[in-house]
Amino acid sequence: MRLNYLWSLVQILSTPMIIFAGETKGKARTSDIRVSGFRRLVRVWLRKFHDDFGIASVFFALLGLCSTDSSASPLLRLEDGKVAIIQDQGDYIKFSLSNGESVSVDDHGGFHWPPFFRDRNGNFYVGDKIISTARGEVVENKGNRNIIMLGPHYQIESSMQRPGTIMVQRDGKRCEVTAKNLKFSNANVTNISTLTLKDISFVDSDGPLVGLFRTSIGDAASDIRYWTVRIDPASCRMRVTSLGNPDNLIEIGWSPEGHWWIVGSIETTLLQSKDGEHWTAAVLSPETSQLVSAYVSNDHEIWLAANDGRIGQDTGPSIVHSDDGGHTWVPIKWGDPVLKRLPPIWFEGQMRVNAKAIN
Repeated sequence: MRLNYLWSLVQILSTPMIIFAGETKGKARTSDIRVSGFRRLVRVWLRKFHDDFGIASVFFALLGLCSTDSSASPLLRLEDGKVAIIQDQGDYIKFSLSNGESVSVDDHGGFHWPPFFRDRNGNFYVGDKIISTARGEVVENKGNRNIIMLGPHYQIESSMQRPGTIMVQRDGKRCEVTAKNLKFSNANVTNISTLTLKDISFVDSDGPLVGLFRTSIGDAASDIRYWTVRIDPASCRMRVTSLGNPDNLIEIGWSPEGHWWIVGSIETTLLQSKDGEHWTAAVLSPETSQLVSAYVSNDHEIWLAANDGRIGQDTGPSIVHSDDGGHTWVPIKWGDPVLKRLPPIWFEGQMRVNAKAIN
């Protein structure tokens, strides 16, 4: 199994010579975006390797091999109202405010801490803070790093006095969730960051709270198991759905009309659900690869942050689109009018299409 891992890594590391070619398109270069996406995938893969084998020295040595110089992978800047968002993918994301202050997020190979989310009103929920893009300032600060505001509906909070316990809150209603309730065998977690950074991802919604969970029952990649938990805020009832090991699952999302989805990065997987409990796999184009994020706008329109072999590497922002519910997929080229419909709430898509290189 370890030889399989190493051979897979050799194959991954051999791709940059193709990916890095590109030219300036007036925004961030397509090659810059592809390098950033590549770095994110490699960091996710290396993290998976490290989790499975615990070889810290190998992890950091290989991470060095994946590094690119600043000319190949520049800082990206996205203007959102009165907030400037600076991203060095695989390192940090910084929200620069109009008063000169900033709020930073660590990027651990695509896993962000604290997690952040944007709502349709232009507010970013960053850990225990809310940033208004209209005002360019922090409009709410809980002052408690153990609180994560997921969006306008939910917040979660860990208990330092009761390790492994999360309080879920919506509209004044509180539900206590324990590691045991969530089907974790190891409840020895001391704060919300150790509980959620790697193994748990929640997503805000106007219905139940749904989380994606991960654990390992052995040393091999095939021993990783995923499941979802759907929590009813009124009754605190939880329903667990086993997903097995379909892919390296890295993202869970929700939209009012598109409901829930989960993204897998290695096998290019998109799982969808109407209720946050029952999941079906979308059929993607065989030309699609390096999927790192998605946004399901509604039953018809789906966006993927991914490469597609049907178009040249510098002819588009690495966005694949469907307007028929996933029956057909079209790689988007620069200048395509469909980009005007790109969801403002979708951070990865906005960075790929509208961010500019600043060095």
